[in-house]
Amino acid sequence: MGSLKFGSFPRSGNHFFLYLTDCEWLDHRIEPLGVEENVVVSIRNPLECVPSWITFLGDKRTNRAEKALEWYCAYYSKCAVSDVVIIPFEQLINEPIYCVEYVANHYGLNIKIKDFDSLDDIRNPSKDKSGFADIVEEMKDAPSFRTAMKLFESLCNPI
Repeated sequence: MGSLKFGSFPRSGNHFFLYLTDCEWLDHRIEPLGVEENVVVSIRNPLECVPSWITFLGDKRTNRAEKALEWYCAYYSKCAVSDVVIIPFEQLINEPIYCVEYVANHYGLNIKIKDFDSLDDIRNPSKDKSGFADIVEEMKDAPSFRTAMKLFESLCNPI
């Protein structure tokens, strides 16, 4: 029996899923997606995770939105052609136990869900969203924006 592996674009429920399970962390790298077995990723709307990531990093580059969107597109394009389970971020946050059980059943794995008293203890949301509106405007002007949104819409299906 194998082990479960998890990876995702930053600010897409990564630490949340890892807290729920004892799965292996694949980081935010694209390379393992096509070769690792028993992989699950979460997908979040780029209009939410990209500004959160840019803010988290304190990125001030003039092309920061395009660079993040290019990475988002590369990551989820690889997911689209790989044998991975994709969990929508909103479903992961709202139905965490169901999501873990679904993945365990899908891969035929025995995955222990960690005990927790409150989801508030394991969420790590962006606290400062004051610059999000500016970043979203930058994103909408970026060449990769439409591709990122199309990827999100095509891959964000409830499990």
